[in-house]
Amino acid sequence: MRTETFDGKIVSTDLHGLIDYSAGVLAYTLPRALGGTDAAIAVGNAGAAFSGAYAALTRFERGVVPVLSMRQHLVLDAMQGVAFLGAAALLTKEKPLVRAAFAGFGLFAIWASQNTETKSPMERAEAAELVRA
Repeated sequence: MRTETFDGKIVSTDLHGLIDYSAGVLAYTLPRALGGTDAAIAVGNAGAAFSGAYAALTRFERGVVPVLSMRQHLVLDAMQGVAFLGAAALLTKEKPLVRAAFAGFGLFAIWASQNTETKSPMERAEAAELVRA
């Protein structure tokens, strides 16, 4: 049974945070596990570092230093998705499975950017506090 979140999106910000950190681990490990070249490994490393960094800097349940809004985070997700799709298209010497993994990361990141709550509970509480003040 599907339950919708506060703003009608199907992915909560809490789940999104778990996905972010898990995706970072996958972006780091999959190019190696699939026999990618140094270029693919570099793309995976960059994707993992970027994903982990902006997740840690987001004002949501899984953030460490809450600087970015959830909306800003989702824009970065979409941009990272485009970058992974670009890597899949441009790294023509990679094994098809490596390129498919990058394309999958890209499509999933874009999907997640469109289907995740746009405000975390922290942001909703801040907004409610402003209204009360």
